[in-house]
Amino acid sequence: MSDTEHITYSVESNAVYAIVAIAGEWYHNHYVLALRIYLLALTLYDHILTLPQEIDHIWRRKVTGVTVLFVANRYITLCMIFLVFQSTWSDSVSA
Repeated sequence: MSDTEHITYSVESNAVYAIVAIAGEWYHNHYVLALRIYLLALTLYDHILTLPQEIDHIWRRKVTGVTVLFVANRYITLCMIFLVFQSTWSDSVSA
């Protein structure tokens, strides 16, 4: 193999690796976004389904440490999910 053939092969090989890397990153980014949307939907679905029980068992009873802990756990977690979801949106394109 001559030096010219080796250089051409090397350039083509690097281009293939670059394309594979870009495709892999694109797939990973879309997979992660789809997973986040799924988890957000699942969390909202859970909150909607359990809201009647929450109203009966938490909101209509005396405020105690347990009720404060429950409300903090439930709604701070929901706020954090929304904040993380919002932080992933960007107007700029990255490679």
